[in-house]
Amino acid sequence: MLKVFVNGEPLNGDPPSSMPTIFDHVEAGEHSVKDGIIYSVSVDGKNLSTEDLDNRGQNVDLKGVSRIDFILESPKAIIRRAFEDGITLGGEILNGLIGLSDKFRTGETSEALSILPYWTEELRQYLTYISDIKNFFESSGIDGFYSDLAADQVQWVETFGELVEAQENSDWVLVADLFEYEIVEIINKCMKILQESMLLLDK
Repeated sequence: MLKVFVNGEPLNGDPPSSMPTIFDHVEAGEHSVKDGIIYSVSVDGKNLSTEDLDNRGQNVDLKGVSRIDFILESPKAIIRRAFEDGITLGGEILNGLIGLSDKFRTGETSEALSILPYWTEELRQYLTYISDIKNFFESSGIDGFYSDLAADQVQWVETFGELVEAQENSDWVLVADLFEYEIVEIINKCMKILQESMLLLDK
């Protein structure tokens, strides 16, 4: 028989027959996490993908499933983790981009080109991550977030355009300059926003 647990506690009553309905049931119930948001869901020990979470598990077949675990967290707890992860990831990308710039400057062009796609994609995903944090924070209804990122996001698009053009022109000195100065400054600013927002979150 299928059992559904929320933060380790069994869900009252018989579980519905479909995942979207179970999501509704969990969100409508009373749990230990006030105003909790579904953070993760596992089906027989296997975590649902982000896509499955977004569509509320509508493609998950419950045939033969014996246990579903929902983890709910408060919006503040989720946002705090996102801030911490964003700061850590930002530091890693900064180090990677500075190392990449050094390779272009010291003539290690072949090696630099071999890792350029990786760091370009990491940077793109990081800036998307920062935007997602901003959107989640604003939708959560928590006050105090430094959310004036519209102008910064315009700068991101412009700088990325310059970076693509420089790569197309094989202008590796300009690529190195953009990474080391323009883009490093963008990431430093994002990390500063996250750090300041964490302080606001604790007030």
